Amino acid sequence: MKKVIPFALNLALLITLIFLAYFTQRTNSTQLIALFMCAFAAYIAILKFYNDDQFFRLNFWSSIILRLVVLFALPSLTQEFYRFVWDGQLLRLGFDPFAHRPESYVLAGIQIEGIDASLYEKLSSKELYSIYPPFCQSIFGIACKIFPTDLYKAVLVMKSFVFLFELGIVWMISLLLKHFNLPKNRVFIYALNPLCIIELCGNLHLEAGMIFFTLLVIYLLIINRTLLASVFMGMAFCIKFLPAIFIPLLLKPFGFRKTFDIAFLGIVVGVIFSLPFVYKIEQVGHILESVQFYYNQFEFNASFYHLIKHLGFTITGTHSMLNAQKIAFGIFLATLFYLTAFTSKGKEKLLVRMMWTLFIFLLLSPAVFPWYTISLLALCLFTNYRFPLIWTLIAPLSYLAYQTTPALVPNWVTLLEYGLVIGYAVFEIISKRNLIDQPALSSSEAITELADSDC
Repeated sequence: MKKVIPFALNLALLITLIFLAYFTQRTNSTQLIALFMCAFAAYIAILKFYNDDQFFRLNFWSSIILRLVVLFALPSLTQEFYRFVWDGQLLRLGFDPFAHRPESYVLAGIQIEGIDASLYEKLSSKELYSIYPPFCQSIFGIACKIFPTDLYKAVLVMKSFVFLFELGIVWMISLLLKHFNLPKNRVFIYALNPLCIIELCGNLHLEAGMIFFTLLVIYLLIINRTLLASVFMGMAFCIKFLPAIFIPLLLKPFGFRKTFDIAFLGIVVGVIFSLPFVYKIEQVGHILESVQFYYNQFEFNASFYHLIKHLGFTITGTHSMLNAQKIAFGIFLATLFYLTAFTSKGKEKLLVRMMWTLFIFLLLSPAVFPWYTISLLALCLFTNYRFPLIWTLIAPLSYLAYQTTPALVPNWVTLLEYGLVIGYAVFEIISKRNLIDQPALSSSEAITELADSDC
């Protein structure tokens, strides 16, 4: 019986993820939310009752099989993969994906093999220049080079890269847990998480590469491989520039010289890798134009950012995204300065401070998609806090936005989502307990003791 129940729970997780990956569209919100709830019920039961050494092998192979199963599904919760194929086809034929908007090719009547009207109609950003960084572009190009006329197989190649990144993440988490003498079974908090599996391997989000390279950089720094860490920091920058927010946190545990090397050499490596893709001033301008659009025009599932914007309207009588962004950025910089200058210099606390930094960043962001919470989940494994896990459980509710056009997250979802996440974080801080896998938090990790430099 002891083996039957955990096997049944893993089987239930497998079945629900199959239905999510193959038979659920993001507009079918009732089915989507119900399946996620079932998947998380099985997941939490495994973590709570069947996550000791006795079940390590079962959970390990389950985490691999679950990813392999969803790997073969065409992404159903996002349409961005069509843009991946568009950019990949341009690269395959020697065109510059940063030179023109998709609509420019159509308006000019330019015919390109592998790019047709049906693909164009499925793009969600026809009027924008490509925003995807060089490392991502290289994956798109490789996939379309291998399968120039088969969209499904090209997407499968792209997803294979994500699968490899996911294996790398599990490997890095295991190495870091071992280094810090933390329970090895914590890896399954990430490895069996339904949102991680569905969003990364299932829906082709290349954040998996960013998470892998970031954890690899931290591990290499801890074992004094600074030069190699700098190289992989550059690779992380070439997927997403988000890891740059963690660089100031390296000052106290590693000193100015190592921090400078990581930042400077990381940028140099990123630039060198980018040169085959971005080599003209106009390209940089096009990329910045798209980035500016996303940050100045696009809002999704935001929390404190909306509150700041509302307060600004109350005071000035105008809705200004720019002013709200400036205030949010100022608050984030102040938080980052505090976590950099007034907290512990211990290397074992670095990942704790990275978790809080990213948490504040997401709270102040104008757009928070469900898969953005996955990075936070990976970082929380090296602390005793589990509120990021709660966030991954609730984040799928934001898909209710796709019941309307344009997509708009209902206010009650935002209140419920952030109320529960922040409420559970406060509970963990005050009680020094989490209800998932540890009976108590060590007092040295309590956020209320940050002022005493224990974080």
